[in-house]
Amino acid sequence: GRARVGTSTRSATLAVDARGRVWAGGDGDVGWIGSDSTGHRAFVSLLPHLPEAMRPTGYVRSVHAVGETVYVATERQLVRWSETAPPRRWRSESAMTVSIADETVYVHDGDRGLLRLRGDRLEPVPGADAFRRPGPVSVVQGPESADLLAITERGIWQVVGSRFTRRPTEADAILARFPARVEDAAWADGLLALTTEGGGLVLLRPDGRLHARLTAETGLPDATPRAVRLDQEGGIWVGSEEGLVRIGAPQAIRQFAEAEGLRGVILDVDQVGERRVVATSNGLFLEREAGRFVQAPQTAGVCNALGAR
Repeated sequence: GRARVGTSTRSATLAVDARGRVWAGGDGDVGWIGSDSTGHRAFVSLLPHLPEAMRPTGYVRSVHAVGETVYVATERQLVRWSETAPPRRWRSESAMTVSIADETVYVHDGDRGLLRLRGDRLEPVPGADAFRRPGPVSVVQGPESADLLAITERGIWQVVGSRFTRRPTEADAILARFPARVEDAAWADGLLALTTEGGGLVLLRPDGRLHARLTAETGLPDATPRAVRLDQEGGIWVGSEEGLVRIGAPQAIRQFAEAEGLRGVILDVDQVGERRVVATSNGLFLEREAGRFVQAPQTAGVCNALGAR
């Protein structure tokens, strides 16, 4: 039979580390794509390795990995798991957004602001009170190793000195109309790529100037991209409900859809070696050859969140 991993398209994340072990989360379940007793690929649930109180009861919002440690986030719970230490849990009364920057775990809590994980403690970052608000906040590494940016739906904050402060950019007017999908924010070939709700893809230079804005009229499959990743050749991959596109230059946009083997809503995309891995509402798809995809066995159904360790 086939293993369903989830039934919702509300959230998705995908990441692959040097080992290439892919984690997947769905409604009420989380685990990895491993091998069964016959050597075939199969979904291996983490639930038997977690105390019952720590098992996800809602949809898995994101999965992250730092070294050998995995973090599983639902709307109001973060669980840390590794093979060498007891699992640990943090809970919140408000919605949580979890992100990783410079191997540090950041948690946005609408009641407490922006927090970072130090050992077993979630501590407020300097200026955390500025983020005591509803709505997600995600932290990304800046173009310089010491830079940290906090992405909100309406704009960007940057660490100045030791505190996060508001940073005006040429995208502010766009984000005022079309809020950013903060969990998709990513650096792509020296540009900060922001997907928006209905406003396409915004590409910002490190100094905050607008490099480009791509919309359905200029080559994107639709106006609400769902994921952005950079490949080894400097191309930008963008997912959406209508398919996957690769942007190599303003006039070099290639679309990938059902004809190339992809099925379902594109939720996230990442790279293993020289090949892409794509999470869709139909499961996990692997690039077998350049531009051609096949579905990974036993990943039928929706993968809410995919990660790797």
